[in-house]
Amino acid sequence: MKTDKLISIFAATCAAITLSSALYAQQSFTATVDGKPFESDNDGIIVVPTTGSVTISASTKGFSAYPPPKGFADRISIACPLPKAPQKFPTVGSGGTCRVQWVIAGRSMMDADYKTTPNQGDFVSGLSNATGGFVNFTKVSGKNIEGEFSAELVDNKTKKKILATGKFKGIDQQMGSKGFN
Repeated sequence: MKTDKLISIFAATCAAITLSSALYAQQSFTATVDGKPFESDNDGIIVVPTTGSVTISASTKGFSAYPPPKGFADRISIACPLPKAPQKFPTVGSGGTCRVQWVIAGRSMMDADYKTTPNQGDFVSGLSNATGGFVNFTKVSGKNIEGEFSAELVDNKTKKKILATGKFKGIDQQMGSKGFN
């Protein structure tokens, strides 16, 4: 009797771990930024919906490992109004409601040299000389969100323009969050 109960508990635990791993492993973020490929891994993607907005951020694949590789990760972040259903938002102009940002070799606030060493590049959509761009949420269901984006990004200091396009799938993993709808 004890063996049957132990096997049953073990099987239920394995099923729960497998299910949670399958749900967690569904995140992806790929892009082409300034003609170069960018990819994040599952642990480098963070989706944070709040009362009126959602932020999706992704760091270079491999930088979520422990110990992280030497150097600094590149990061893409997308901040938009919170969609309750599939919806497309502009990134520039008077209706520019989303912001796309690309940070090259971005320093973390946890780095010792954070205040003295600048990022190698900081490109943002929606600046006055940027043109066109969108974030299109193609799936908004429960805690899952998917979409695509394309935006012209401009470096604040050099005024250099680059194009960023990509696709993402993310999961709101915050405890207690109600997700998107």
